[in-house]
Amino acid sequence: MSFASFKIPDALDAFDRAAVRGVSLLFILESEKDSGGKLRQHGAGPYHSLLEHPQVQMYGGPVENRPPRALLHAKAVIVDRQSALVTSANLSENAISANIEIGILSTGGDVARVIHAHIMALIQAGEFVQIER
Repeated sequence: MSFASFKIPDALDAFDRAAVRGVSLLFILESEKDSGGKLRQHGAGPYHSLLEHPQVQMYGGPVENRPPRALLHAKAVIVDRQSALVTSANLSENAISANIEIGILSTGGDVARVIHAHIMALIQAGEFVQIER
């Protein structure tokens, strides 16, 4: 889950290799349209090629469900409902290599499972909608 998602070749390659191995990947990314134009040529677009894999799902948040000027600003990575990284970092090269960011990695316990359940409930409620292949 990320607000700004820029094409990071290493990340895209890693996601693609995981999808080829049959790993299910679910992305929630802000689109250019839903960001009010703030994410020109970024957002879900750079990762759209991953949708060629049937087990990859991509979601965005319809702007009509939000208060005015609200953005998807959450950033989290959940792995196997067992590990969770909740962070200030977007999915961008600067966040990885240059910015001063902070995050919390939780392994074990219920944190990852609870965050995953919350995200799935938001999808069920229509707060995030699946991006067409």
